[in-house]
Amino acid sequence: MNVDEYELERETSAPIDMLEHYFSAHNWTYERGGDEEIVANFQGSWAQYELRAVWREEDQVLQFLALPDIRDARRLLDIFRSLGYMTDHIRLIVNRYEKGGKLRLSDLHAALGAEVLHTVPNDYIAVTDSVNQGIPVLQLSRGSAAARSLADLVELMTARRIPEAKGLFDRLFGRGEDD
Repeated sequence: MNVDEYELERETSAPIDMLEHYFSAHNWTYERGGDEEIVANFQGSWAQYELRAVWREEDQVLQFLALPDIRDARRLLDIFRSLGYMTDHIRLIVNRYEKGGKLRLSDLHAALGAEVLHTVPNDYIAVTDSVNQGIPVLQLSRGSAAARSLADLVELMTARRIPEAKGLFDRLFGRGEDD
């Protein structure tokens, strides 16, 4: 196949077909869910990963998710147990949690044998802005779901509440800090 044929094939191939070729070339196990979805699994350096892609033809959008496997958390807890750590003191903090999603907290507790202490919601925009700008989400987007959740976690862990940001009305008409 010459370069022109390759380019023509690449331009006319559906994204899911292209991903299937890629996964196959890397000897990753994968499963197609029709013409619009593919799921692949592969071993990373420490974790088993699941890559899920969904093609939305009408929007010309490819949604792509990379998920570590819950088995990795279980493996880590098993290591803690083998080292003699008191696992009854271990509590889980679930990051990027989505209420109503496929992962239920009760399933996570059953699979891992550890209590879920806290969840941090999947607040992609606020967290991405924070990472990209290098400013903590508690400073950049104090009203975001992720910032509120992290403030709650700080209070839970330290018994100290992060002060709420004053609004414009409080700054204009409120009392000073020393009042």
